[in-house]
Amino acid sequence: MGDKFGPYTILSAIRAGGMGEVYKARDTRLDRTVAIKVLPEHIAKREEVRARFEREARAVASLNHPNICTLHDIGPGSMVMELIEGETLAARIEKGVLPLDPAMQLETQIADALDRAHRAGVTHRDIKPQNIMLSRDGVKVLDFGLAKSGAKPGPTEGTVMGTPQYMAPEQFEGKEADARSDIWAFGAGAVGMCAVMAARVAGCTTIIAVDTKDNRLRLAQELGATHAINAAVTDPVQDIQGITRGGVNYSFESTEVTKVIRQAVDALRPLGVCGMVGQVPPGEEVSLDPWTILLGRTLRGIIQGDAIPQILIPQIVELYLQGRFPIDRLINYYPLEEINEAAADSEQGAVIKAVLRPNES
Repeated sequence: MGDKFGPYTILSAIRAGGMGEVYKARDTRLDRTVAIKVLPEHIAKREEVRARFEREARAVASLNHPNICTLHDIGPGSMVMELIEGETLAARIEKGVLPLDPAMQLETQIADALDRAHRAGVTHRDIKPQNIMLSRDGVKVLDFGLAKSGAKPGPTEGTVMGTPQYMAPEQFEGKEADARSDIWAFGAGAVGMCAVMAARVAGCTTIIAVDTKDNRLRLAQELGATHAINAAVTDPVQDIQGITRGGVNYSFESTEVTKVIRQAVDALRPLGVCGMVGQVPPGEEVSLDPWTILLGRTLRGIIQGDAIPQILIPQIVELYLQGRFPIDRLINYYPLEEINEAAADSEQGAVIKAVLRPNES
């Protein structure tokens, strides 16, 4: 090493990929160590690659946040950024489970960084552990090469780009992706209501609650649902496709009713995903149209929220204390001798979650 790159002296190679090479360098003007990302010569002549590179520079330059990599300078086919010493989140995960407190801190910092980007009109579109660096100063979100700034579609719009295991269904379709997504909560019981509240916290813009009890649907709207459908009086699949103009990206099924599971899948748009938590009796079968699968729709089970309880529960408690996850609104208490009333109220949909309290002696 020791090669010159303008006013920078190359010290060592950091990493190389198909879309760029990153070097550790010394800024001889300001006497500081930096990272330089350079387009390889064999792809630097391609217009779409240069456009992506420039888009990344503009996206990073528009953001000022302690958890987002800072851009210092830009040149033809090159970006000069702050040097981040540490390891990627992917590398850290390979070492084992993160302790609770550090994991909470990391998740909070990542969320803060993305919130800042979203408020600035920048959607990353390739968030994954490999693009998150862990340093002594905390999290740094990297690689805005697929980022979209503002409402105007980028040059890659209509093209499937991203990392498959981290892509939302709309990205697989080559459609416009933003910070939000649709979610459909089938079954407005305690679990379905929690899905509604979680969708609201996550920033979803279309949250559709489906149930057969009007009072449950009214509560779902108070908790964040943008639409409520009474499946006892209308066809929920037809209504959902009308609201979303083609189906939802995600649905959530918690009723344990096979007919409703079918509806939850049928209401998906192509490549959509239905998460099922309802415990259907063993041996009972669900009928699906083969074309549903051919169009890339997925029905998958969810175990304990697909989460680590030591991380998720403190998060829920914090959201509750902030007033953003009012789970107490789902609970009605009954003395033990009123067990029949509790059962009747639950059956009629008068309450969401009936909790019996034993008699105090």
